[in-house]
Amino acid sequence: MMNPGARAATYPDAGDITLLEFWRALRLDWRWVAGIVSVAAVLSVAVALILTPKFRGEVVIVEAGQGPSAGVPAAMLGQLGGLAGLAGVDLSGLRDRTGSAMAILNSRMLVEEFISRNKLLPILFSDEWDAAAGEWTTAPEDTPTLWLGVRKFIEDVRRIEEDAVTGVVRVIIEWENPEMAAAWANGLVELANQIVRTRDLEDAERSVEYLQSEIAKTNILGLQQVLYSLVETEMKTIMLANVKEEYAFAVIDPAVPPELRSFPHRALLAAIGTTLGGFLALMVILVRLVIRRQGDAAGPLNESRAA
Repeated sequence: MMNPGARAATYPDAGDITLLEFWRALRLDWRWVAGIVSVAAVLSVAVALILTPKFRGEVVIVEAGQGPSAGVPAAMLGQLGGLAGLAGVDLSGLRDRTGSAMAILNSRMLVEEFISRNKLLPILFSDEWDAAAGEWTTAPEDTPTLWLGVRKFIEDVRRIEEDAVTGVVRVIIEWENPEMAAAWANGLVELANQIVRTRDLEDAERSVEYLQSEIAKTNILGLQQVLYSLVETEMKTIMLANVKEEYAFAVIDPAVPPELRSFPHRALLAAIGTTLGGFLALMVILVRLVIRRQGDAAGPLNESRAA
């Protein structure tokens, strides 16, 4: 009868493989390695060539130093609230507008307005648009909607990077056409400035009207003087909104049409594909070596059983 320990010892496992054996297997199966690496390299290059190139338009901005007025500061409203209340003056109609510019720049509303004004849906979904006929090629229920366009723009086209230390903001557009990428980046900032300016102008005008009505309600000279100072603050906002183009954001470096694509990085993609092919080839060689050793070990075992 055969010793069970001896039978177990006849089955090698991958842990017993030495570097010398693996080197010999590489020399024996070098064609496998060359073939797998070659196929991986060709496929990675093909993918890099097939992928639609994208170009990056980038505009660098900062929040304008004299940008949108913060409105009536919240701290001032808090200090005046008690006194105004005793005098029968209601200041709840005023609001602090601090931080509204960045909120608008990052908003879905801004993207929706930008797409609507520039009629970008046919461009964003060009595969489903017949330019010659000027109509969608899909069924009515499958026609791209503004909601879908906004989602695609936010997820795949627009990116906003903000440096909390320096306050520098980068509005980045990645698109297939370099001229469009630059124009969209600049246009998005321009529209944000326009929206913030219009909103602050309307808010300031309402605030001035509101404050003037409240001034008429009190005979307290000190409170009237404070309310007039608030009117002056809002009048400054109106003046800035009417004369300043870069109202909310000052453009430090406007976007220009890029000459080099930002995606895909073909050389990098080919290198990664070739490297992965090399790892796959090594795994194949290792598996073949283990199978070969097990086959060699099974031969003597079968002979012993037959005997």
